[in-house]
Amino acid sequence: MLESLIAPLSAALRVAEPSRTYDFRLFFQVRNLPLAEFRALLDALRNEPRLEIFDHARQGSQSIDHTFLLHWMISRGQQVGAEQVVSDLERYLSVEELEVTEYLLVEGLSLSTSFSFDGFRLVPWNEIPDSDTKYHFVARQGLLSSAPEMAVSRTRTISRRHTRPWDATFFGWTTSSIEAIQDVLLCAAVVSRAGAQLLGFWVIPPDWAPWKATESQFGVNRSRSAFREMLNGPALENLASVHHGWQHRSANEKQRLRLPMERLNSSLLNQFPMVDSAIDLGIAYE
Repeated sequence: MLESLIAPLSAALRVAEPSRTYDFRLFFQVRNLPLAEFRALLDALRNEPRLEIFDHARQGSQSIDHTFLLHWMISRGQQVGAEQVVSDLERYLSVEELEVTEYLLVEGLSLSTSFSFDGFRLVPWNEIPDSDTKYHFVARQGLLSSAPEMAVSRTRTISRRHTRPWDATFFGWTTSSIEAIQDVLLCAAVVSRAGAQLLGFWVIPPDWAPWKATESQFGVNRSRSAFREMLNGPALENLASVHHGWQHRSANEKQRLRLPMERLNSSLLNQFPMVDSAIDLGIAYE
């Protein structure tokens, strides 16, 4: 049992600045462990045999250590208290799998309310639940002109697996592939005649799990701006129908069709010079 962590975590919470996991205030406050309360909590984490799995390990593609766990415990503790954090950590250690939600953020397509089909969900930006990851994304996007209008999301189960440098799978194992989510957007280009640009991707774990969220942002080509296209009821129903048919195609057929569909999506973006759009459209129709 991990009850021995409640006292040092409670002490650390009393001196920690109100913050979130991704907030740099907490990062710099914890980084050099200047406070005795932080050092005591980190020592307690390192001395707990069941938490050895956090020692210089990797969750999927993300590197972690006991300092990451300390960050998470303080951030989570400021929301729910020390005892609940320890209970959450016990729960995490007892499960073999986690249910995570993936979000692929786009500009160019929008909708007024969420729409679900084939295990995927189109979500307006303002309906994406608040999380540390969303908070961080917004902070990083603050000086950029692009803002997500919607996201394609799905929920799936991943292995709660920590790998170490000496494991054969340390460098080869990842938790996420966005190809299936991108296919939804390719089908949307066919239906809506509007292109979409990818802005970012993240994976959100359950709030009780000390799993390092996967986050990435895509370089946006400003010579290709997306028109704003609202997906209405008929378009959404057509998208669901087209995607349902797509899922029944073989892997070889999908691979063969992705290139022209990607070119179609590219041609529907407002490109300069326009000849680039024409070339992409010609390739799409070949």
